[in-house]
Amino acid sequence: MAKHNDPDMLTLDEAAQEFGVSRRTLERLRQNGILPGSRSGRFLYVHREDVRRALTFSDPIPLLRYQLAAPGDMLVEQWMEGWMQLTVRTANDDDLRQAQRRWADEASRRFGNQTISEYQVRHAIEAAEAAGVDGPVSIFVAAMRGLPEDRLVVDVLRELVPLFNPLIPHNGESSNGSSHTGKTSDGR
Repeated sequence: MAKHNDPDMLTLDEAAQEFGVSRRTLERLRQNGILPGSRSGRFLYVHREDVRRALTFSDPIPLLRYQLAAPGDMLVEQWMEGWMQLTVRTANDDDLRQAQRRWADEASRRFGNQTISEYQVRHAIEAAEAAGVDGPVSIFVAAMRGLPEDRLVVDVLRELVPLFNPLIPHNGESSNGSSHTGKTSDGR
């Protein structure tokens, strides 16, 4: 399948750059049977979603970085699925996974066709309330109630996640000191 026919197909080099990992990491995932791909001419292509799944399976940090650097034109439905992949990989509590799944499903149902540059705090709270989330998820929702409701959820997470995870540097820098390629909601 040629890339120009499917924008979600990436060469290994493109996928490595987009997800902030080395090409060797992707090659290793392919060798281990975790990352499928297809050849078109002399290039091997991988599906963007397969890369997300494979990276989450092997190490959740690259997917977390990708989620935070996601382009503003990504649909909320796709973005929420990335968060669910992280939750499945990292949450030890089944109740937490179920609460987050309900929230993600409700957000996708209500706002899935919006872009993340349109997905505001009020939308996330509305989806969480409709889903009846509880436990640690409800604590996060309660914290969001104190924020301006027109604030973008992705911007809130870009500020908060580095505070809780030292492997996610603040101010958009990767752990090696280079800037990520993601843009803020205002195009910067």
